[in-house]
Amino acid sequence: MKLSIIIVNWNTRDILKQTINSVIAETTLFMHEIIVVDNNSNDGSVEMIKKEFPNVILIENKINEGFAKGNNRGLKIAKGEYLMLLNSDTIILNHAIEKLVKFLDENQEVFLIGPKLLNKDGSFQVACRRNLPDIKNSFLYLFSVKKLVKSDKNYKSNKDENVSNYCEAISGAAMMFRSEVYKKIGGLDEQFFMYAEDLDYCKCVFDQSWKTYYLSEAHITHLGGESTKRRSLKSLYYFYKTMWQYYKKHLYKNSSLFVNRLVFLGIIILFLYKSLKKLLFK
Repeated sequence: MKLSIIIVNWNTRDILKQTINSVIAETTLFMHEIIVVDNNSNDGSVEMIKKEFPNVILIENKINEGFAKGNNRGLKIAKGEYLMLLNSDTIILNHAIEKLVKFLDENQEVFLIGPKLLNKDGSFQVACRRNLPDIKNSFLYLFSVKKLVKSDKNYKSNKDENVSNYCEAISGAAMMFRSEVYKKIGGLDEQFFMYAEDLDYCKCVFDQSWKTYYLSEAHITHLGGESTKRRSLKSLYYFYKTMWQYYKKHLYKNSSLFVNRLVFLGIIILFLYKSLKKLLFK
């Protein structure tokens, strides 16, 4: 088996159907399996998969276990030489998955690879290739002054979106890696219920001195990339909670007590500000 594609679903029946159809239509050159992990959807997703995609491997969770744990359930049974995490709100364009696989076949030094992600209108999603957060750019991002400081090490990479290149992190919306990566470092960290699981995984790959690559020739539409401005209060909570979890796991021990407390306070203030803004300006 060349490739295993894991898709975690929660109440996205119609776009999940579109995603699976695009994978089937655009991926024909090698044997692959599609594993859908359903996080207790109540919109008929499970019934749709059983009826329309009998060859898809379906895992039915009794509760919503989140993105990380859901993907880990799929990874545990995956048989592919390569493994791919794919969001349920994506559309594969022009054989993008085949291009990613071909690149891994021809470049043994690359262990993790991601495509060029596009919004529904065709615009570029900057988060699909970026630098890992460090103390400096995390502080600038947190306090919204990143645009005032010119740096070669911004949170979002300033490289040309049309140029394929090595990078430090890619998006979990469409992330492919060798099975050796999973065997060595395991699955996603389940302390992250939603948000930053992909950054954390990329950091683990980076710490192994394995190379990550952004392939601009492979295009995938990510519909969810335009929805961040419409976060609910619950998702805002998870977003800022995850921000602190990532900081504490990877950056806390190398920072002073003053900086750590300042970052923690900043996260609390930002969460309260964003929540109040959402409540007042619905």
